[in-house]
Amino acid sequence: MFSDSQYICQCCEKGVLTDEDYSRVAEELNVEKCVLVAIARKETGAQGAFDSRCRPTVLFERHIFRRETGGRYNESHPHLSGPYGNHGRYSEQWPKLNEAISLDESAGIKSASWGLYP
Repeated sequence: MFSDSQYICQCCEKGVLTDEDYSRVAEELNVEKCVLVAIARKETGAQGAFDSRCRPTVLFERHIFRRETGGRYNESHPHLSGPYGNHGRYSEQWPKLNEAISLDESAGIKSASWGLYP
């Protein structure tokens, strides 16, 4: 399981990613800052880069978990393993991810879209 303390970072402690944060990363990656901002907004939506517990915003992708595990949890854990869709609320994503990791660590991790941090 992932502990909350693993994900606390300077950006989260500030509460938001600042213009300076985006400028620094854009320079490091040699891309335009507006491109980074657009990607961040698209990937994290209204939730933002971090949840209320300072964890990165994630989306658990049950169709990827199904693919990675060969469908062996389709019947026993349909909320974790099945066709695309039915993602649920942001508040449900970390519990799903941790449950999937308890079943198959590698497949669980591969099944999460990490929002701002692909």
